[in-house]
Amino acid sequence: MDFMRNTLGIPAPRVYAWCNNAQETPVGAEYIIMERVEGVPLDTVYGNMPVEDRFAVTRTISNYQKTWASTAFETYGSLYHAHDFPNGKPLRFTDGNGAIREDASFSIGPATGRDWNDDGRLSISFDRGPWIYQPTREKKVKAINCYLDMVDLATPRNDALRKACLWHADLHSENVFVNPLKTTEVTAIIDWQSTEIAPLFVQACQPHFLDYEGPQLPGTERPHLPMDYEQLPPAEQTRVKSLFYLQALRALYRTLIQKSAPEIWKSFEFQETPTFDLLLFGRNLLVDGEATYLAHLMELLESDSAGWIQSSRGRAIGSLSLEKEEIMADAEGALRGMDAMQGIRDRLGDLFPERGVVKPEQYKLTKDALRQVKQEVIAKFAHTDEEKAAWEESWPFDD
Repeated sequence: MDFMRNTLGIPAPRVYAWCNNAQETPVGAEYIIMERVEGVPLDTVYGNMPVEDRFAVTRTISNYQKTWASTAFETYGSLYHAHDFPNGKPLRFTDGNGAIREDASFSIGPATGRDWNDDGRLSISFDRGPWIYQPTREKKVKAINCYLDMVDLATPRNDALRKACLWHADLHSENVFVNPLKTTEVTAIIDWQSTEIAPLFVQACQPHFLDYEGPQLPGTERPHLPMDYEQLPPAEQTRVKSLFYLQALRALYRTLIQKSAPEIWKSFEFQETPTFDLLLFGRNLLVDGEATYLAHLMELLESDSAGWIQSSRGRAIGSLSLEKEEIMADAEGALRGMDAMQGIRDRLGDLFPERGVVKPEQYKLTKDALRQVKQEVIAKFAHTDEEKAAWEESWPFDD
C-alpha cells in the first residue's frame, strides 16, 4: 500500500502502524492499523448512478490499471519493506516513463497471492482419499513435468506480456470507495493484502464491478437492443435495457483499454485461448488434481491447434498419447469422485461442515447424518474388504 500510494499515486489507505511478527505483540497476532478512508463503497451507490457516471469511475480505474501495467519489476513475488525482509535486495523497477529506478526502502520477497496461501496451503497436510481416483506420486510428478513443458511452450513470447507487474486483482464494488456527493470521484481502494508481482498476462483483469450475468460479447463489440424491443412487455423491456447498459459499459471499458493500454488488451486476448486455460488450471494442479489436467492437455495436443505435436517431441507431454487409455480412465474416476463429494454436500444441505465448521446446536445431528452417508458411500464404492478398510480409515469426517 505504501508503494501504491506514495510511488504510483494510487489512493490506497494510509497505514499508521503494523507488525508482521505475531511473537512481538502482546496478543500473539499480527496487526495493521490503517486510516478510515473517506467516501462510501461503490456498491452502495452504483445501482443509482447513470451510465455516464459509471463509465467515469471505470475510466479512473482503467487509468490505475494502465499505471500498474506500465510499471515493470525485475522479479516476481510480493513487495516488503526492507526492514521486514532483511535479506532482500533493494527494489529496482522501470517506471511508466521507461526510467529504471531503485528504492532501498522496499524489497521483493515471497508471494502473498491467494494461489499460494489460501486454505492453509502452507501448513496443513491431510489425507483426502481414497476416492474413485487414487493419485500417486508418479502421476503427480508427471503432471508437474507436463505443466513445466506448457510453461515453456505456451507462455507468450512478447516480453511486454511477460513483464512482472503489481496489480490489485479484486476490484469489486465493495473495495472501491467514492465520494457520496460526487460519485464519479474515486477516494480509495482497499483490500491489498493478497497483491503480488506476477506476469502481466496473468494479472490483467477487468474490474469485477463490470461483471454481469448474461451473454458475453466478444472483443469490443457493442450491444444492440432487439428489433422487437418496443413490442416487449414493460417488465421484459426493463430487463433487456438493464442488460444493454451492462454490456455497453463493459464494451466501453474494453475499447478504452484496447486504445490506451494495448499490453493489457493483448493480455485479455491471450486469456481467451485454450492455452491460457491450461496454464491457469495448472496453477492449482495439487488442488484440482492431475487427472483432469492431463486429460485436458492431451485433448489440446490431439487438436494440434498450435502445432503442439511438433513442439512436444522429446518432452514429457510428448508421451501422453501413448497413455491415453489410462489418462482418460483416471479423469473419469476423478470426475466420479467429485460427483460423489457433491452428492454428499447436496444430501446434507445446511448440515455439511463447510471448512470443518459445524454449528454447536447441529453437531449431533451432523455427526449422525455423516455417519449414515459414510455407510452409503462405502456400500456403493468399496467392493472388497481391503477397500472397505481403506474407506473406514481415511473417511475425513470422523473425529
